[in-house]
Amino acid sequence: CLPLTCMDGLMNFHPPDKCCEECRDEAMPCEYLGESKLPGEEWLLDECTMCSCVGGEVMCMSERCPPVHCESDETPTLSPGMCCPRCMPRPATCTTFGDPHYRTFDGKMIHFQGTCVYTLTADCENGDFEVYVQNDDRGAFGAVSWTQESKIKLKGVEIELLQKWIVKVNGVEVNLPYLRDPVLFIEKSGSTILVNTEIGLKVLWNGHSFLEVSVPGTYKRKTCGLCGNFNNFPQDDMRLRNGQITNSAAIFGNSWKVDTPGSPACEDSQDLDPCIQAGYRARKEANAKCLVLKSEKFRPCH
Repeated sequence: CLPLTCMDGLMNFHPPDKCCEECRDEAMPCEYLGESKLPGEEWLLDECTMCSCVGGEVMCMSERCPPVHCESDETPTLSPGMCCPRCMPRPATCTTFGDPHYRTFDGKMIHFQGTCVYTLTADCENGDFEVYVQNDDRGAFGAVSWTQESKIKLKGVEIELLQKWIVKVNGVEVNLPYLRDPVLFIEKSGSTILVNTEIGLKVLWNGHSFLEVSVPGTYKRKTCGLCGNFNNFPQDDMRLRNGQITNSAAIFGNSWKVDTPGSPACEDSQDLDPCIQAGYRARKEANAKCLVLKSEKFRPCH
């Protein structure tokens, strides 16, 4: 191509479909999808593509994302409004089940037999959410309890997950599926209630005693309660409300007890071995049932 010198009011322009530059009127507008664009106007086509009006021609450039190399506890995540993924902490799940057992966000197993209302987990930095559990005496052999219901508090919304798949929002029973756009969506899938929230908190409830809470990686090192602090270090999960760490499941659980206005005071739990407390008859019955599970027939499950 020969050198090109343009007169005043004209600009050097390289059309994308031609080899050489040509002179174009700087004040020439553009036409894009039936809309007129002013000279020099820029607009986003999508998160990765920026377009502009240059010399009567629409020019678009797309951002190329570099390779993402994340740590073992991170995952590539594409955030709303962002073109390229970035490394974010992996989400974590906490589970309560049985009589009851707690598996924290960091994977520690805790066995706590309290029969009060407790903070299962909460955002203790910004207060985005709180999840409570109500535990009651199972009434079986030994001092054991079970999770009877759960309450989720978001900003401006309170969800109650009750027995037999009953769900209440702000004190009113609702039919499922339930949508409170954009904050909340609740549905029933089979025999399971699924709660999805705008902030990424997810709760799964089986309508009886199994509860699972998942939080996105953005809440890493921000949670507190029976589910722990989500810092990939299970050794410090039994942290009390005052910040101290204990080896006692009872002291740990009692510290996260929640006073319920209008209800009688709830007694603290004690560190007990349910098998010893239940007595010889219950232990004999339990061992007989466990032998079946440990037999050859169930070996594939071991």
